[in-house]
Amino acid sequence: MASWEFQTGMGNGIPARPRSPDGNGRRGPRPAPASRRGRRSAPLFAACLLVLAVLLPPRLRAASAPTLRYDPSTSQLTAEIDGLPLSRVLQLLARVSGWDIRVEPGEDPLVTTGFAARPVREALDRLLGGQDFSLSVPTNGPTRLRVHRNGVARATRRVAPGDDTRI
Repeated sequence: MASWEFQTGMGNGIPARPRSPDGNGRRGPRPAPASRRGRRSAPLFAACLLVLAVLLPPRLRAASAPTLRYDPSTSQLTAEIDGLPLSRVLQLLARVSGWDIRVEPGEDPLVTTGFAARPVREALDRLLGGQDFSLSVPTNGPTRLRVHRNGVARATRRVAPGDDTRI
C-alpha cells in the first residue's frame, strides 16, 4: 500500500503523489496515456488471428452447406457433410440419386463425413455410420436402399427427396 505525504511548505493539505511501497521515493514507471495503450498489441492480436485462421481445420472455420453428389455413370458418391441428421442426409441422397429409400423408424444420429468419388457401397458405409443397409438394383424401376438396425423388413418409413433450401 502506498503511503501518502502532504506537500510541505504549501500548507494546502493536498496529498502529494503516492510514494513507492519500499519508501525510497521513486514512483516507478508512469502508465502510458490512454491514446497509446492498445497500439502495440493490435498488430500482435491481428497476427494471432491470422495464424489461427490458417491453422484451423477447414471443418472448424465456418459451417458450409452440405455437399452430396452421385455419378450414375461410375456409380460413385462424393460427400462433405458436417453434423447433419441422418434423415436429412437420406433426403438429400434420394434427391440426387432418384433412389427409393426406406428407413427403420427410430434414431436419427448426426452424420459428419467427407470423401470424394467413392464406390456406392463404401460411400454408404461412411454415410450411414455403420448401420446396416440393403441396396438392390432392379431391372426396372429405381434402385432400392433400405436402412435398418433390426432387419430389412423393419425399414418401412419412406424418405421423401429433400430440396437444398431445407438442408
